[in-house]
Amino acid sequence: MRHRFGDPYRGGTTIKNGETMKTLSYAYATGASSLAGGVTPSRGQGFYFWNGVLVGHDFTSSFDQDRTDFDASKVQQIKKGETTEAGVVGLFGRPQGAYTYPLIPDKGDRAIVYLYHQTKGSAFNLKFYQQLLVVTLDGNGLVKDSQFTSAGQR
Repeated sequence: MRHRFGDPYRGGTTIKNGETMKTLSYAYATGASSLAGGVTPSRGQGFYFWNGVLVGHDFTSSFDQDRTDFDASKVQQIKKGETTEAGVVGLFGRPQGAYTYPLIPDKGDRAIVYLYHQTKGSAFNLKFYQQLLVVTLDGNGLVKDSQFTSAGQR
């Protein structure tokens, strides 16, 4: 990754499902005028490596042209064992990432990822918001699990 993207904004480790992974995070923000609602335009890309193999990636953007925000109220429409990958894409659009084990619990499964992060406010009153949807799919492309988290203030 480094030879293609250069040095990351941050590198580190994370533990998921008892396994330690290396992480590389890239970020870009501009001092240009804020977007609607005072959101600072920014992008972030994360890469996750386990035993030297890429096992996940995700992307977030608050720029208008590639904004990754998604409608969290649709999460309840995902039905385990019923909704297909195409059905999830129909609800949320093209995924912004993909995870495999150990980012998800089972080695035979894979997940599609939807991620949005925003920052707004001034240097002395910053407000952060993030929402993450990880939809795990079984070998037949049916939803096995979905995990939605959000944090912060929109």
